[in-house]
This record gives sequence, structure tokens and C-alpha cells, in this order.
Amino acid sequence: MPIDAHLVPILRAATARIVPTDDLPGAAELRATEFILGFPEYADSYNAGLAKLPADFDLSTPDAQDSALSQLSSDDPHFFDLLRRQTIEAVLAQPSALWDAMGFVVTA
Repeated sequence: MPIDAHLVPILRAATARIVPTDDLPGAAELRATEFILGFPEYADSYNAGLAKLPADFDLSTPDAQDSALSQLSSDDPHFFDLLRRQTIEAVLAQPSALWDAMGFVVTA
């Protein structure tokens, strides 16, 4: 069972707040959502956990999103840990994009 389609924009916004874009690519540019969608065995956890965020989470201000994520980390620490961990894994799974942004050149 996949993550419900109406929750994907919420997932995309949540990952973007966990690893925001600054002078380096963030979760949005590094396609963290697509990485997470590649693990259907976690869909039930994501469907239940993301449903605890406001329905308009993806349209909310960054401050409101941060507040909602903070509340989620208190209310459902196990889900929040999964979301945070897989977001970070997704970002680290795309080292070439980060390396390019930092000017690191791989020659081998």
C-alpha cells in the first residue's frame, strides 16, 4: 500500500523543513520525498503519522510548519524519528548533488 496521494505534498513540505534549502540543496532539491516513497513497507506509518499534521501543512508558513513538526515530535516521537531519519538518509544518499554544490570534484 503506497502513501496516500493527498499526503504526499505534506510529506514534501515536512522533509523540506527538516532539511531546508540554504546555500546547499535541501531535501526538496535532493528529492527526499521520492526516496521515502521508495519504501512502501513504511506507508502505513506515514499515512498515520502525516495525518496528524494539519491538512494545510504544505500551504502553511515555515513558522507554522516548524510548530506543527515540533508538536508531532512530542505527540508521536516514533513516527517523527522515522520521518527525520529517512529525510536525512535521503539527503545523504544523494552525495553528488551536495558535492557539486560545494564545488567538490570527483575525478575517479
